Amino acid sequence: MQCPLCQQQQTESIYQAGRTPVFQNKVYASREQATQAACGPVELFACRNCNYVFNGRFDYSLMDYDGDYQNEQACSATFDQYLESLIDLLQSRGFNKQNKIIEVGCGKGTFLGKLWQRGFDAEGFDTAYEGDDPRVQREYFGDKHRGKEVDLIILRHTLEHIAEPLAFLQNLAGLCPSGTQIYIEVPSFEWIVKKRAFWDVFYEHCNYFSKASLMAMFDKAEHGFLFGDQYMYVLASLDDLRSSASASTEPEMELQVLQQETQRYRQFVSDHAPLLVWGAGAKGSTFANLTDPDGKLIEAVVDINAKKAGAFLAGSGQPIIQPEQIAATAARNILIMNENYKTEIEAQLQQLGLGDRQVYTLGL
Repeated sequence: MQCPLCQQQQTESIYQAGRTPVFQNKVYASREQATQAACGPVELFACRNCNYVFNGRFDYSLMDYDGDYQNEQACSATFDQYLESLIDLLQSRGFNKQNKIIEVGCGKGTFLGKLWQRGFDAEGFDTAYEGDDPRVQREYFGDKHRGKEVDLIILRHTLEHIAEPLAFLQNLAGLCPSGTQIYIEVPSFEWIVKKRAFWDVFYEHCNYFSKASLMAMFDKAEHGFLFGDQYMYVLASLDDLRSSASASTEPEMELQVLQQETQRYRQFVSDHAPLLVWGAGAKGSTFANLTDPDGKLIEAVVDINAKKAGAFLAGSGQPIIQPEQIAATAARNILIMNENYKTEIEAQLQQLGLGDRQVYTLGL
């Protein structure tokens, strides 16, 4: 299969997950609706030339990002602090209140809100935006916005949803004035491989970047890792975007570990049932679907996002509860989907008088 990034024929299949929910961040009002949610196959291919990884079975026609798409993470104090640190990073690179900033794929506008609080001139574009601030347009950033004044494009956790990322960036460059900078943030495939995190492989993420493949699209760029190395970024000028991705000089990763890990966690879930999973986002949804597809071992999924409470996970159909409801469950074991929140979650359990529950984190 040809690599969508560098166009070379040096790809190999490294992971298959079968049919998984198309949207991990959509939840449903009833279990019946949840178990009938649209699903699609996942088969990851890795390019040995540029280190790009992609879902060779991805079908973009299945994707429909609307108001039911709930990927908000800023309910957490830990994540809130992380977002503040991103603004500090941008300020340290010279961006200030005089710059015009556009966030493409701004979601519910949480990061934009923080920019506004700091006095930045910023606006956003996202079809799934739920608010009413006129500085956010509920549409895609496209040809009608060509030549719009902008100093910095922010692309946070959007590029992994784009089937042809280099072509997408080249189109952005064509819409923006010369000299426009871009900040791109995506999940790190190095972290996924290191943690053997099959639960971080989602249908809606049609591609997966390593440092090598992300940097391969630019002649020069700043690169860094974020959020406990789960995420990474590049900051570059769109003028330095390449016409085609370059070959990688980075060492090859051990890419077969994801398949091996799935069976081990299926056994863990079986041994610790009834189990609670903390985190009804993409990680929790994927984990539940691959380890308990029939919804019989994971009693419920815990989430602090009130908009998800009372709903059900796509595919496997486990109910979503809030922390205050844990006491009413039979489960004595809790598995935290994201280790970055462990301290925050354990403190919350203590406050609720649930300190006797056994808490686990992934990476056992």
